Parts: sequence; C-alpha cells; structure tokens
Amino acid sequence: IDPTLDLTEKNRRAGSVFVSHTLGVADFLVNLEVACRNSADRLQLISQHQLLAVAPEKTRRSREPLRWQTTMMNENSKPQHYSVVPDAAFAILSPSAPRDKNVNVMLFENDTGSIPIQRSVQSHRSIRHKLNVYLQGWQAKRHVQQFASPALQIAFVTNSPIRVEHMLDQVHDLTGGAGSRIFLFTDRETLAAADNNPLKAKWINGKGEITALCGE
Repeated sequence: IDPTLDLTEKNRRAGSVFVSHTLGVADFLVNLEVACRNSADRLQLISQHQLLAVAPEKTRRSREPLRWQTTMMNENSKPQHYSVVPDAAFAILSPSAPRDKNVNVMLFENDTGSIPIQRSVQSHRSIRHKLNVYLQGWQAKRHVQQFASPALQIAFVTNSPIRVEHMLDQVHDLTGGAGSRIFLFTDRETLAAADNNPLKAKWINGKGEITALCGE
C-alpha cells in the first residue's frame, strides 16, 4: 500500500455509484473464484496480481498496468492516443490443458449502465468508444505488448439483456457486420439464473454466438 495515499480523502469522495461498482467487481471475482474451486475440471483462477507478476517489465513498472492504449483517428482525421482501464484482469487454467497452451487473458468490465451506448458526437464516455478502443488495440496486438499473451478476451457484465443486444449491435457496426469473438457479454439477470456462477452462465460473444466464459 502506498503510504502517501490519503485514504480519508479518497473515502470522502467515494459516492454510492463508486461503491456499488466496486462491490460489483468484487462480487463477480469472488463468485468466479468459488466456481473454479468447485468445478469438476478443477479449474484454477489466475488473479490479476499473478498475471501482472509475469507481465513484461514495462507493464509491471507502469503506474496503471491495466490501462489499454491505442491510436485511432479523431474527428479531424488525425491520429490520437486513446485508452480505457478495465475493472480487473484474470485467467482461467485447466489442469488438463497442454502445458504449452497460451494463457487466455481476460479483461473484465462491470457495466452499471451509467455510460450511454452511443453519443451523437464522438465522445470518450460511451460504450461504443470503449469497444472501439479495445478492438483497435487488439488488432494492433496490444495484448502481446502488455501481457505477452497472444490470446485475450474482454468480458462485459451489464444490467440487462437489452443492453447486451445494444452492445452487440455496436460490435457488429464497428466490424462491418463481421463481429468479433474477443468480446463476451452477459447480464446480471442471466448470472442470477445460474446461481451467480460465471462458469455456468450463458455468455454471448461478439459474433452473437452463445458460449461460456471458458469456451473456446
């Protein structure tokens, strides 16, 4: 813990939205840890700290090691740096998987519905922008530079099936209708129906296919 941090001031500024979001992230990760421990396949959850411990030195030394950066054209058709920070990172390993198999790094986004899906003008505060930053960074192999992993997916948990559909629409639009399997989506209603077990819940990838969190 950084001894220079003013935790009193940080706690004073932490409103109900921030607290709810933080608890949502923790709740998902705890449920995932329990699900892995109880899985018939004896799955192992690799935590964010464990992933970063073996990440490239530049990532380990970064003040914000999870910050995902890429370069895109702005509204004036000029290259500009953009970035997003996922809420967490993890990986799930199976003891039966070949030892030389690449670890699939998962970036996690806990979407509370507070950010609009799309704005009438280009804005950093929209789901479309966030999806595009992830997509462009992945195409530029940002995951290889940042995590030394050729395999990566971004998992979104949002507040309704309708919002999942809207996110899928954005992915299809950004990819010219092709979609992309780097994205996984589910909602809290679907998680609740699976006893809040992320491994048993149905997920939809960016191509609109029903899959699982550990699906190929």
